[in-house]
Amino acid sequence: MNCFLRKKLQQLYRNVSRLLKYAKAYHTQVVTVDENLSALNSVYEMNFRMPNSHAEDLNKFIQIMTAAMEVLVRLVKNRAFKTTIKLNQNVSS
Repeated sequence: MNCFLRKKLQQLYRNVSRLLKYAKAYHTQVVTVDENLSALNSVYEMNFRMPNSHAEDLNKFIQIMTAAMEVLVRLVKNRAFKTTIKLNQNVSS
């Protein structure tokens, strides 16, 4: 009986050793999946924020261009007004 018990304990030890190896391998895979999901989430968040940032930059650019066009229109109108005054003065003389 002692021999039988010893064999069973050895089998149990081998099975537990294999189980520990599989558990370590499983844990390693879970950690890898977790790291990959974290990296994927970071990329997703970056892509989610990028269009908003791009839209804000584009909106600022459009505002600046609109202001520049308004200044140009005022300059052209002012110059045309001054030219008209000069022409009227020349005609009057």
